[in-house]
Amino acid sequence: ISEVPHPKNWVPLSPQELRSGRFWRGVLAELLATLIFVGVVLGASASPEELAPALAGGLVAGGLLCTLGGPQANPALTLALLCTRKLSALRGALGVLAQCTGATYPISVPVPWHWTGWTGVPPSCR
Repeated sequence: ISEVPHPKNWVPLSPQELRSGRFWRGVLAELLATLIFVGVVLGASASPEELAPALAGGLVAGGLLCTLGGPQANPALTLALLCTRKLSALRGALGVLAQCTGATYPISVPVPWHWTGWTGVPPSCR
């Protein structure tokens, strides 16, 4: 979530920030960036090539930087910016929540298929 200059009467936990479209676009950008990044790297890890996840991660990080304007997509970085007061508490908390949600979703989707041995082909067609 990119930080913008604040007016002199800025309060770190301002409820006015919740009404800002820019604030919610930033939260959505964090969620989507983390979802796309984790999903692409997990998808590339299914490849037999050892470098595929690293190459996919680098390419998707570059693409996200160009298209979404550079979301952090990393909760550790967001917490560091929060601790150094580069982000407000509200932006930091919702940014970490969005990033964790975005990272959890692509992880949870393939798991049932893996546990059940589902290969994408119905048993009647094998």
